[in-house]
Amino acid sequence: MLCSLLFKQSQIENLFGISCPRQFKKELNRLSVLSLYWENHYRFDKPAKEKVKNWGKETLERIYINSVIPYQIAKKMELGELDFSDELNRLHDMKAENNKIIRGWKELCVPASSAYESQALIQLFNDYCSRKKCLNCRIGLKVLKLTKYDQICKEIS
Repeated sequence: MLCSLLFKQSQIENLFGISCPRQFKKELNRLSVLSLYWENHYRFDKPAKEKVKNWGKETLERIYINSVIPYQIAKKMELGELDFSDELNRLHDMKAENNKIIRGWKELCVPASSAYESQALIQLFNDYCSRKKCLNCRIGLKVLKLTKYDQICKEIS
């Protein structure tokens, strides 16, 4: 499907300019229609059971959150615009991503209620957690204090 989309490369600029996530999903599915050969092949010369192939809902949302919105912000910056409220509002309106990093935050009782918040938590993870910079992070300090408090309570009991 990605190859089919790249083959129609001239339309990617238009595709990444779409400001409605639902419209983006419909358009991406329309543009990435496979040829008849690839509808029933995964490998050359080995036919497979014919099955309609489409992008998954979560995959389309991740593409929109992690590619389309950053592209639109970068495009505005290139044109000298500094108002990104439309793009940020769209992130607020979309549900949070569901990935390993966000599930880790949820286990620490730091849930994300929107894509805006999940992107912030992913950035915090990349900047602090993955670099073991817990002492430079307010959340990291709080988690460490709670962990230390729990250990002291266990020792006392």
